[in-house]
Amino acid sequence: MPRRTHATRLETRTTINITPLMDLTFLLLIVFMITAPMLEYVVDVTPPSLEGEVAEKTPRTLLVTIKQNGEIICHDRQVSLEKLQEIVQRFKQKNPASNVLLRGDKGRSYGEVVRVLRAVRSGGINDVALVTVPPEET
Repeated sequence: MPRRTHATRLETRTTINITPLMDLTFLLLIVFMITAPMLEYVVDVTPPSLEGEVAEKTPRTLLVTIKQNGEIICHDRQVSLEKLQEIVQRFKQKNPASNVLLRGDKGRSYGEVVRVLRAVRSGGINDVALVTVPPEET
């Protein structure tokens, strides 16, 4: 008997099975839809790092700084909140179109920045800009 040789044919597929990829996509979508609302309250925010317009110091600009240890600096001197309010009132009388640049250390609490902002506003200046640093580019 003659021997038969069986030729094996390799079949090529021209389509890709995307079912596992779609399953993975929907699974990730569902996971992110469930976890995203919970992450909103546990994100550590560092507000002093922010992109914004560059504020320039002009003669009608008053610079107020809150240092890391909580000291308030205005005109290169340490001042109290009451003294800051008086300085702002005098500055507003000399420069009616004045504004304030408020720089605060990122380690200070939000409440301290608000107290300084309140003192500036009660001194008569409502045009206040918060000074930030641009975020680091990686």
